[in-house]
Amino acid sequence: MKRTVAVVIPAFRCEKTINSTLDSVLAQRRAVDIVAIVLDEPNLTLETKCREHEIKAEVLVNKENLGVAAARNIGFDHVKDRADYICFLDSDDILHQDFIFTACVLYDSAPDTDAVFGNFLLWHDGTDQTPLPRLSTESGTVLEDALGSYLSRTGGYLFSFALINKSSIVATSVDGKFNNEYLKSNEDFEFICRLFFQGKVIRIDDCCGWHKKIPGSLSSNQVLAWNCRSEAAK
Repeated sequence: MKRTVAVVIPAFRCEKTINSTLDSVLAQRRAVDIVAIVLDEPNLTLETKCREHEIKAEVLVNKENLGVAAARNIGFDHVKDRADYICFLDSDDILHQDFIFTACVLYDSAPDTDAVFGNFLLWHDGTDQTPLPRLSTESGTVLEDALGSYLSRTGGYLFSFALINKSSIVATSVDGKFNNEYLKSNEDFEFICRLFFQGKVIRIDDCCGWHKKIPGSLSSNQVLAWNCRSEAAK
């Protein structure tokens, strides 16, 4: 039975990158059924780019900047009654064209899986995205200790390169929300810890896309990142 796949994209002042991100969703070997973009403040230029893109996304606009956690929650609420699997893609990341197809094949082989996470490459402004070979389902393996694997390499697991079971998101949500909106950072760390605790996770070792590296970002400062993760774990 074919499952419904949704991609949710929180978008904030990303006029320079949103088209490339949407192009990568449109180019998926296995077509995405629902694309929802949550603009995290009114932005006519960005909204126009999103609405005019060939992918025909469903565009939501927050009246004010609420933060990425709230934007993801709003996007999830918008698609959850129609989607079986959801990818929360950042608005400057680029998916490998085989990612959704490969993740769905892995779900077909193991329907009780909570999430499929893929490896990725980094890219910077002014550099091209290195062409990647076709993904192989043989590079997907079940993590024997999902939480331990994550805690030993948190930077290797990102929402952008994950297809998550909607039922698992609902089951691990707190007070009806999967992302903790009270955290100023590392809300993804806190959620993934909840999801991976006694969860079944498949890891694709092949690179499933490109993640934009921003100088001065939290992920670029490991000391600050781990201080924030300690706060998120409380």
